[in-house]
Amino acid sequence: MWLDLRYGIRMLRRAPGFALVAILTLALGIGANTAIFSLVNGVLLRPLPFADSGRLVNVWTATSDEPRGNHSSADFIDIQRENQSLEAIAGYRASVFAVTGTNAEPIQLEGTYATLDFFDVMETRPAIGRVFSRRTDAIPGERLAVISDDAWKGILGRSASAAGARIRVDGQPYTVVGVLAPQSEFPE
Repeated sequence: MWLDLRYGIRMLRRAPGFALVAILTLALGIGANTAIFSLVNGVLLRPLPFADSGRLVNVWTATSDEPRGNHSSADFIDIQRENQSLEAIAGYRASVFAVTGTNAEPIQLEGTYATLDFFDVMETRPAIGRVFSRRTDAIPGERLAVISDDAWKGILGRSASAAGARIRVDGQPYTVVGVLAPQSEFPE
């Protein structure tokens, strides 16, 4: 083996251009394989960061314009009412909000509109206060918010009385009922 290794090194010294191309090809191949494995591992092999993630499904409306489109509110209510095979159904829609808290200046935050069942389905528990659910919060017209740890810092200044605080989201008053733990993740 040592003789073969010494012979290989001598040959590479005699043809430095070939050696450079061979080393670059190996480096690119190893880098590409590492990147592809990381992507496959993160997206396909590693389980989702939710309890019982194998039992979660995402349902969307497919149209010719949008293969993974959102349901209208009326369609969602029909799906929820007609459901006979899923244990529970919750809806959510990502958006960007202008939020005003203890500061007079609104800040722009990414967030999610969610149905009352959302936190029950995702089995998410708050760090402060509570989350909303159909069992306790089915009062029509009441606007409730559960905020992230970052939003708690940014709009309420880490106030100890976050649960019950009043904020404005896109100009509408909301009552904060809870603050999520810093590591909370949600579907994208």
